Amino acid sequence: MKKALEAEGAHAKLLGPTSAPVTTADGKSLPVDASMEGLPSVAFDAVFVPGGAASIKALSTDGVALHYLLEAYKHLKAIALHGEAKQLLDVLKLEADAGLIVGTDAKLFKAFFTAIGQHRVWDREPKAKAIPA
Repeated sequence: MKKALEAEGAHAKLLGPTSAPVTTADGKSLPVDASMEGLPSVAFDAVFVPGGAASIKALSTDGVALHYLLEAYKHLKAIALHGEAKQLLDVLKLEADAGLIVGTDAKLFKAFFTAIGQHRVWDREPKAKAIPA
């Protein structure tokens, strides 16, 4: 996703729970650009959450990560939840919309790029007022 976003002219950053590298499902180590606490969602136009059962299990109980997503939602940012990340909808009590996109295929990426291009998801504004972030 990072390469696809950069190919479209975006400045993508990989965030982690801390500034330490993250480990992928296949054991590779990826350097992070910043932690979620150090670089809040208001600094970005969009948030992409990759799938992976272990990752989503960890995110589901991480208050910083959950606040990060709620804050992005409240500020009408585009959010894409890939694969198992869809489970976060239930955890956060959110519903998919034109800017909160879930999926596993190329349609997800296309819809996410379209949502980013809109800059904000204005139709979400009435629902976002109830979000405590």
